Amino acid sequence: MMMTKITILVVVFLTALSAPFSAFAQSDNTPDKQTVSDAYVYLLGRALVIRQEDADFKEPGIAYNVIKYNPVGSADFVNPNLDVAYLEAWIAVDEKTPVLLEVPQVKGRYYTAQILDEWGEVITNINGRNYPSHPNGKFVFVAPGSRAKVPADAVRIELHSSKAKMLGRVELKTDSAGAVALQRQFKLRPLGKPVIQQAAPMASFGNKELIGVEIFD
Repeated sequence: MMMTKITILVVVFLTALSAPFSAFAQSDNTPDKQTVSDAYVYLLGRALVIRQEDADFKEPGIAYNVIKYNPVGSADFVNPNLDVAYLEAWIAVDEKTPVLLEVPQVKGRYYTAQILDEWGEVITNINGRNYPSHPNGKFVFVAPGSRAKVPADAVRIELHSSKAKMLGRVELKTDSAGAVALQRQFKLRPLGKPVIQQAAPMASFGNKELIGVEIFD
């Protein structure tokens, strides 16, 4: 009789203990199709940039905070335009370490240093139109919320995360040699030694066959 009472009490106790978990398991917590779709699109934008980062760093001589000066006439670039000299770089900062970009004085021709975040969205375009009072000179990139000191004569630009991609362009006009000379005057260097996070691992995928459910890994 005593064993029967104990058994009943144990069963009641375990039933009460498991009731909240059972209710949770039986409730509908599965995200709807629109939520899953929105999450996929958000992650796909990130995956495309990670894929580009991985591809860029497979090239010899590529490093963070180092400018790659592309040869004139090369069409192997985002939105290729044979009327400009291209330059590009991956910018990497941390909370204590900014990165300094020096932009030369460019007169009579189009130029820009386009800064993209890790989702491919434009943070800013550095040129005379957007920075009329500071069209050239020093620009310093800092991490979000960073209190790192920057040179007094520099424009402070806060990134959206610890990395960004710079895509620079200088118009050739009828003087490609002059454009290349200006291209080479763009300089980039960290103001210290930032701690750089490597790109997240990502399954390979193409533009016709996009990455699938494994993107959620």
